[in-house]
Amino acid sequence: MAETEKLRFRKGDWLAIALVLVIAVATLLCFLPDGNEKAAYAEIYLNGQLITDLVIPEGIDVLKNGSFSHCLNEMTVTLPQSLTRIEEYAFSGLKCKTIYIPENVTYIGQRAFYGAELEQVTFGGVELIDHGAFDGSRYLK
Repeated sequence: MAETEKLRFRKGDWLAIALVLVIAVATLLCFLPDGNEKAAYAEIYLNGQLITDLVIPEGIDVLKNGSFSHCLNEMTVTLPQSLTRIEEYAFSGLKCKTIYIPENVTYIGQRAFYGAELEQVTFGGVELIDHGAFDGSRYLK
């Protein structure tokens, strides 16, 4: 019988694994055979605590498609100065009143904030806001 190798993690690995799992659960999207999109809604927890302040760390330059879409948490969001792109559906359905888009962000993708409960958005140096980026955000004036 062959001896099996043990999987070993370093102390910091657990936080990275937990964050990946949190993001995976929060961004789960199912596409039905007829082409309709059905979203899975989730609350985000870390160590048993409901996340209410989302601070995306410096060094992150792109928020990928659906990164934080359909989170049920009401939260504040802080985006890093290093961010350059917010891709499609990244924050669709976001429950956040205000957001500041840093000056280095040059692109906001299609429906990036679709259906978000935003009341105020402050832009820095955005060059391109794709089609419908803020559609369904009924509280924006």
